[in-house]
Amino acid sequence: MPEDTCRAVERAARKSGKSFSATAVEIIEKHLAEEPKVSPFEKLIGAGDALPFAAADLEEELARTWADYIRRDSGLSSAGDR
Repeated sequence: MPEDTCRAVERAARKSGKSFSATAVEIIEKHLAEEPKVSPFEKLIGAGDALPFAAADLEEELARTWADYIRRDSGLSSAGDR
């Protein structure tokens, strides 16, 4: 355990009148209880459901909405020449 964390737990233990280990367990349990029950990766599940187009239509959507940016960034003119 890092030294500064150890000192913080010792202070909390003295303040509460409990042992170091009991205080450490309480702090860890409280921290774990406050953690989100769903991982950030699980939150991504279904994120695409709110898109106004299906994933299969992504290429068409990009061509429609980003075509000018894509051409400009690739060095092509709007006619497709270099």
